[in-house]
Amino acid sequence: MSVNNRVRQWGFTLVELAMVIVILGVLSAIAIPKYVALDSEALTAAQQNMIGAVKSALAITTVDLGRYPTMSELAANTQGVSSTSTMDNYGLAINIDGTSYVVPVYINFDCTARVALASHSVLCVGDSALDWV
Repeated sequence: MSVNNRVRQWGFTLVELAMVIVILGVLSAIAIPKYVALDSEALTAAQQNMIGAVKSALAITTVDLGRYPTMSELAANTQGVSSTSTMDNYGLAINIDGTSYVVPVYINFDCTARVALASHSVLCVGDSALDWV
């Protein structure tokens, strides 16, 4: 009779560990691009939100003044994400997470002639993401 002196070993084989690493790699290859896309979607949503805020400020300021506001009056009545808005060439510069974006404003109703001076009356606010500088 022979006695089995082998001690039973516990653990994972190299093949099992390699399979786990491959599975984790495949899962991360699927999840990471979706997570990165969420960041750009959030920025686009914030930009569209700021366009809406400027349009609302234009409507409110127009009612308050009884006329269309100038660029500087609109800037004074528009609050951005950081509660600051400044005039830039052809629009209002709004700060979103430390980056400045320009919401274009126009001096005509069909949104084709951009405001060039702070004293010009604002009649239209751009609504296209392409207008962001």
